[in-house]
Amino acid sequence: SMAPYLSRMKDIMILRSKMEENRDVKKHLKLEYNSKTISWDKFYFGPEYKDFLVLSKYFRIKPEPKHPICIEGMVKEYQIREDKKNKKYYSFKLEKPYVEDKDTEGFRHVPSVSLNIYEEHEKLIEYMECNYKKHNKQIIAYGDPYVRVNTSTQNNVKYHNITIWINRTAQVHLFNNVYVNLFGE
Repeated sequence: SMAPYLSRMKDIMILRSKMEENRDVKKHLKLEYNSKTISWDKFYFGPEYKDFLVLSKYFRIKPEPKHPICIEGMVKEYQIREDKKNKKYYSFKLEKPYVEDKDTEGFRHVPSVSLNIYEEHEKLIEYMECNYKKHNKQIIAYGDPYVRVNTSTQNNVKYHNITIWINRTAQVHLFNNVYVNLFGE
């Protein structure tokens, strides 16, 4: 697993705030994972949509996750779904940006990020639903990304589907910076 100091979301949040305070640190920070060195920009993605496109490209070149990542965004909605074995899971979808930029073939590239949780993780689902209802929709999640690109020729969009399966509360942190900035809680 990732270095012990990054095993808790709280530690990742502290490191993230240090990055915001000092942009130079971001360039030089290296993380160790299974004897590999990973730069911060290959570990932490979001909240800007172009970060998710970088993530998509990086992990499509490497078809299976070679290391876990952190992803930051806003939860838009969630729904209960079933996998191919009829096992229920909750899928928390992050906001999709409206993308105007087109590639040379005329396609818009839209990231579509899902954080999925199997129904047996009741406490985790309760945590996610409770925070969602309290408008704590900003999220940082930690896990192995799975990436697939689907092309829709009828509306000239390539959807970069990014999925992370969550199975422990320690993998997610939900918050609301707007609320905190207004009310200081």
